[in-house]
Amino acid sequence: MRDFRVVTLYEFENRPLSELKSLGLQATEREIMRFTEAVNALYGGDSPVFTVTYDPRRDEYHLKTHGSVGFAYYFSGDEVVLVQVLPKPFRYDREDGRSLLFFLQLFNMYYQMGLEPSEIREIVSEYGRQKALDEIFRYLYVLMLSRALSRGLYYEYGGDLEESSQTIRGGKILVNELARRPPWKQICR
Repeated sequence: MRDFRVVTLYEFENRPLSELKSLGLQATEREIMRFTEAVNALYGGDSPVFTVTYDPRRDEYHLKTHGSVGFAYYFSGDEVVLVQVLPKPFRYDREDGRSLLFFLQLFNMYYQMGLEPSEIREIVSEYGRQKALDEIFRYLYVLMLSRALSRGLYYEYGGDLEESSQTIRGGKILVNELARRPPWKQICR
């Protein structure tokens, strides 16, 4: 069984590696550099997610986060460390739940996910138990997947339909006949 730890960082934070080791990220400077290079290569795009800097005055390396929010896993032997980067307001709020509620409301609005306030509160309470950002995204994934499955094929074909198009994915549909028949008598040929 692997040991699982959570290390929480915030946007635009500059944290010494010695402090990260005390939080549970037992890695050398070289391993941290490889980790940041891998994360930046996968998710950085035009701007890096992490940078490792050296402070000669203190003779210490620092891990600096930039404007990205999310999480990555660091695997080392029998140890898994979830490195999560939370939005900057989380850093100054004594109650994570209030910041997370605000974050999820913005996330819901921006991505038009259609989450109900009760669902958002349930996600916040789940985070309160786990304190791991990956659990939130797993919960959201399962929730959105279950909604898509419950909608079924009707959601898939719910877009605009041109009358000149006589086929949808190989099945022939007679649009003129469908428009005149009641829904319980409609057939597809």
